[in-house]
Amino acid sequence: RFIKFIDYFFKNKKNLDILEVASGSGNLTRYLLPYLKKNLNTYWSSDISPPFLEYQHKYLKQKNILTDKCKFIQIDANNICFTESTFDIVVGSSCLHHFLHYEKTLEQCYKVLKPGGIAVFAEPIRTGNQPTWLMISLMADFDKQSKSPIFNENIYRRMHSFGDGCNNLLNLKKNNNYEQLSKYEDKYQFSMGGMRTLSNKIGFSKFVPLVDVDEKCLDYFPTIEFFISQIELYMGLIIKNWKFDPKFMNLVSRVYNLMVKPFCGDDHCCLYTSFCFVK
Repeated sequence: RFIKFIDYFFKNKKNLDILEVASGSGNLTRYLLPYLKKNLNTYWSSDISPPFLEYQHKYLKQKNILTDKCKFIQIDANNICFTESTFDIVVGSSCLHHFLHYEKTLEQCYKVLKPGGIAVFAEPIRTGNQPTWLMISLMADFDKQSKSPIFNENIYRRMHSFGDGCNNLLNLKKNNNYEQLSKYEDKYQFSMGGMRTLSNKIGFSKFVPLVDVDEKCLDYFPTIEFFISQIELYMGLIIKNWKFDPKFMNLVSRVYNLMVKPFCGDDHCCLYTSFCFVK
C-alpha cells in the first residue's frame, strides 16, 4: 500500500527524507527500508515507546536491514519535534485510529512536510465494516431461529455487540466524549468523506485514496470470498479458529449482492485501506 503511493508520487526520486510515526515494533519499517534504501537520505522511525524503538533497532540489525540512514527517535505523534518542511514523506500504519486526537497528528504531519510532500496512512474504514457487522448480527438471529442452532446465548450476545460497540464509539466521538473514548484502544473507524473534509480544513492541497493510485486494489473490489474472510476474522475473536458455516451462505450472498457489490469502487465497500494527504 505504502510503496504504491511512494512510487506514484516519488518514482526514482533520490535523497528522500521520510518520517514514520507510531512505528511500534517496526512492521512497516522492516519492509520499507530495503525497498527504499537506494533512494533514501534519512528514514526516521519514531514512537512514543523507547522499548519499541530498542526492539526495532535490535531486530533490524539482526536481519541486516539497518543502515546509517535509519535513525530512531522518541516522539509523541501529536507534537512532532521537527522543524517545518523537513520531510518528503510521512507514513503511519494502522495508528491514527488509536490516537484520541488524530486531527492533531495530521496537523503536525502538514507542518513537517515539504511542499508537495505526502502523508500516507492505512486505517480501518467504518462505511465498509458496517455490512460485516450487520452480517454477523443477522447470522446470530438466523441461527437462533433455525431448527439446529450452532451458537449459544452468550455467543449471540457477543455477535450483536460488534455493531453496538462500534456505534457506541461513533456516538462518543460525535458528542466529544474524549474521557470515555480514551478508555478504548481502538477508538475510531474512519469515513473517507470525513478524511477529505479534514484534509481541506488542515490545508492539504489534495486527498488521494488508494483506488486513485491502483484501480484494481483489493480494498475497493472485495469478492464474496473476501467478504466471508472478514466475517471469519471477526467471528474468530468470539470463537477461536471459527470457520464459515455453509448454512449461512444464502444469507451472506443476499447481503453481499444488496449492500456490498453495488458499491464496488466507492468508499462504502472499503474495510481497511490506505489514503494519502498531499501538501
